[in-house]
Amino acid sequence: MTKLQLLVKTDSFNNHEIISKIVSTQGKHIILLQMSNGILKITNESTEITWIPITFPKISQEYNSLLILSQQVWFVFRQYLFNKKYESITMEGYPFALIACLAKILKLTEIDYITYMCGDWLKDSGTRKSNLISYIGNQIFYPLSERFIANNCDLIINLHQDIIKQREKLIGKKIKAKQLVITPTIPNRNPIFKKHSNKILYLGKLRSDSGLIEFLHSLEAKGHFKTFQLNIIGPKTTGLIEVQKKYNHLFETNQIKYLGFIDREKYSEILPDYFCGLNLITSTDNYSTYTIQAKIVDYISYCIPVLTSINVNESSLKLISENKLGLVTSINTETIINCVEDLFNNQVFYYSNIRKFFENNSK
Repeated sequence: MTKLQLLVKTDSFNNHEIISKIVSTQGKHIILLQMSNGILKITNESTEITWIPITFPKISQEYNSLLILSQQVWFVFRQYLFNKKYESITMEGYPFALIACLAKILKLTEIDYITYMCGDWLKDSGTRKSNLISYIGNQIFYPLSERFIANNCDLIINLHQDIIKQREKLIGKKIKAKQLVITPTIPNRNPIFKKHSNKILYLGKLRSDSGLIEFLHSLEAKGHFKTFQLNIIGPKTTGLIEVQKKYNHLFETNQIKYLGFIDREKYSEILPDYFCGLNLITSTDNYSTYTIQAKIVDYISYCIPVLTSINVNESSLKLISENKLGLVTSINTETIINCVEDLFNNQVFYYSNIRKFFENNSK
């Protein structure tokens, strides 16, 4: 019996293009196990992919990520690590990689090759200020897990060269696993500029530091909801619930619409209808220290000019500023409003810049 490879994908907003790259290098039959509320479908001519979407019943409140993660980890451990038909496994997220390495050491699985796909949140993982549970997770459990995985898995896929340096600093000694850097590319989805739009988009998980509260305060303070409409696409989170409570009156009048988690296959129909994509991170200590965020990749792919805060990584700021793919703002009312008005009044200019960016990078 030909053994197969298992690829576990836990979050369909993050690293879609990264996963595509990984799949394209395998050259074998891959079981793509996806566990999230969203849809991730990857096709590749050289690799046969069996896509298995896994959904879970609601636990307590649907935004209780710790309980959902625990359920997902147990599901993978019980259903797949014991399965003799798999020879290798690629895991996104350190809890999954931790369990896989333990199972291999204890000879509870016949999987012989473990690949760990990590995010870019190694930055400041030991200094992040938060509640007690997060403190224990970030300062104790995560560094210990990272050290264990790095010395017991076979390959670590990183999103940037600096993540390798940060891991070595965190662990404090030489790492046994091989390390590979795969950086995301921005695909050209060839969207058609439909019309002069008044719609603004927030795409992705809405967190407390996503800047949407500050953005809405700015628009409301200047009376701009008479002109603009904001749509939110993404999973339901505590950040979204906070926005819904604070600005319930704008949801009731459809000046803000929550569209839920939308299948990526529908992006080409929906996303070109926006003149601005928001990425207003308010904290300097965030999860996108080294790499260009997935939402920025999606915005540009569908020719949506980006409005980003200065609290993102240098790569993102350079990409947007040098190519005039949008604007960079500080988090204050006047600057935000000036940027929104600029993007609104010059939609053809920014759309043309994004098209030019793709033309220059396809040569």
